[in-house]
Amino acid sequence: LAWRVCGAFVDAVTVIVSIADIVTDVLVLLEFWRLGFRGFFLASAAIFALAQASYAFLFAATYAGHKSAKARMLVFLAVLPFSQLVPLFAWLEAFHFTRVDLALLSLGLRPTCTAAEPASDRDGDSLWGFLQTKYQSHAGFLVEAFVEAVPQAVLQTAFVVVARQSSALSVTSVSISIFTVASKGYLVSYALDYLTFVFNFSCIIADCLGLFAIVTHLALHGLQGRMSGVLCAAATAGFVLSVVAGHSLLWFTITDDHLKLLWPQRWPLGVRGVSSIFFDLYVVRYSAWLLAIVPCVVLFAGARLSLLPVVVLKSIDPDLVRHARFFRGLMNFLDGSGGGSPDRTLRLLTANTFISKCRRDVDRLTRSLRYVQKGTEAREVLLWARSVGLHEPLRGRGQAAQVVSAEDIALQRAILDSLRTTPADCAGAGDGAAQHTAAAAAVAALRRLRAVAWLRRQLRTGYAEMQMRSELFSADSASRAADERDRCSPVVALRLLAAGSLSLVAVCAVPLALCHSAVVTLSVALPAVQIAPACMASFASGSDSCPSGAAVVGDSTEVVSGVGGLPCRLAVAYCSVLLAALCMGPAVARRQLLWLDLADLRDFPEPFYGGAVLVEIRKRHLRDSVLREQLGHYLTEHVLTFLER
Repeated sequence: LAWRVCGAFVDAVTVIVSIADIVTDVLVLLEFWRLGFRGFFLASAAIFALAQASYAFLFAATYAGHKSAKARMLVFLAVLPFSQLVPLFAWLEAFHFTRVDLALLSLGLRPTCTAAEPASDRDGDSLWGFLQTKYQSHAGFLVEAFVEAVPQAVLQTAFVVVARQSSALSVTSVSISIFTVASKGYLVSYALDYLTFVFNFSCIIADCLGLFAIVTHLALHGLQGRMSGVLCAAATAGFVLSVVAGHSLLWFTITDDHLKLLWPQRWPLGVRGVSSIFFDLYVVRYSAWLLAIVPCVVLFAGARLSLLPVVVLKSIDPDLVRHARFFRGLMNFLDGSGGGSPDRTLRLLTANTFISKCRRDVDRLTRSLRYVQKGTEAREVLLWARSVGLHEPLRGRGQAAQVVSAEDIALQRAILDSLRTTPADCAGAGDGAAQHTAAAAAVAALRRLRAVAWLRRQLRTGYAEMQMRSELFSADSASRAADERDRCSPVVALRLLAAGSLSLVAVCAVPLALCHSAVVTLSVALPAVQIAPACMASFASGSDSCPSGAAVVGDSTEVVSGVGGLPCRLAVAYCSVLLAALCMGPAVARRQLLWLDLADLRDFPEPFYGGAVLVEIRKRHLRDSVLREQLGHYLTEHVLTFLER
């Protein structure tokens, strides 16, 4: 009930703010015309036109994707004049009211599929279930935030600073736009614990405030200062490289899918969503790429600290959110809950040793789960977990199985080496500092080994995916290419274009990564570095003997309303949120380091992520703790090895 009330409140606020944002943006557009600022008027109108086209494209792709090319074009043109209402309609349609669905069906359109039941407390998380429903119903509002709200807010902020004119309408419009963007941050802030959730959300809020602080600084001072110049140069180079790489990647996907459609024997299922090669591959995809330029630029310019929750902390990692209860229970165990020694190092030793043995014995679990009755999987997992380490693991077939086995053995050795010197052992040692240093070095070696194993696994998986999904990388692609050359087929041009496009993406990858790293670093630092000068300028403006509401700009006095203090207020707000995130950072980092020190838990059978495995880990830790207390660490390891063998 609490989540339903919260969801209703979030929906109401989102809808009201969305309507208010559209209304205020239109009024500001008219104000640009009334004041004679034709450049700002045309820029604002262009943003509206792009948003209109994006909404109409979204509507046609979502509700008319099953229709012919001509019918989709007609739907696009029919919705275009009213497409500002598409986000509201998408939100309303997500509830699947009977009358709304029947109205769509009567028009020949197809309603969206009824969403699957959100992850419940049985296997997931009520917070994730809440966010999942908002992903589905607020998709239109997310498009609105990146296509319209941010560009309009940046334009209006630049107008306030450059034109030295401010009004209640423009301030309200900018505030609503900022709130519209920042309020969507909770959708990508999911975490197992609420502290990390607040940290993730704070990073997104800081990015939003920092973007507008940078805009006001550049509008007031231009490229004065080395940091501003380098930031603009890196951003411009990154934008150009992004366009080139994105355009090349677009042509690779188009030509590769075109090649697949020319080989129906090799690709009997064709390409999903393609009924007309020319329209679906060349017209629709190229139009989608053009419409995506603005939101991609917004992400490139605004995503800095937001990369922490999305990329580093993996807030929306499917494995994490699907088995939230399991991972939360494992985190609680590592934090000291339950019986046995509370030392985290010993708990990591127990968990990692058990997980590594599970990895080597997973084939036995997979085989046994094939023959169990539905509803008895938990009992089967419990029996299997009790016997893990007591059986010889099944031998895999082929080179791939040998590689995985070698990696598992190496990881097991690194785990034992990294945890061989425990705090309990160091307490009675003569040179405790040296042993602590050795233990730290072993832990670092384990992390390096895990990073290398992860990279190798990603490369193998990526190449296998490309072989399964791409004509250019398929196993018999070389023989078909030779046959095409012998026949001088026009298909050779498609294959060369695909290969050349992919090569251009590879060439742009490294400089693009360098430019983006520079943009992220400089844009994080710039608002904080400029906060003191901005506040001093604002204070000097307010203390001047000008009339009320006037600010000194250069050698002239112009009537403005708080324009001189705008960079200061934005910078102060940014630094406040950034400081709060930094205060939470150490606690969040300690929690996240647990996942770095923990053995890989991906790709186990679904029943594995239940309570039986956690119960067995706790039992083994309690057993090991009793033995260590009586026998010591090394003798305990020998006893456990003897018992298991």
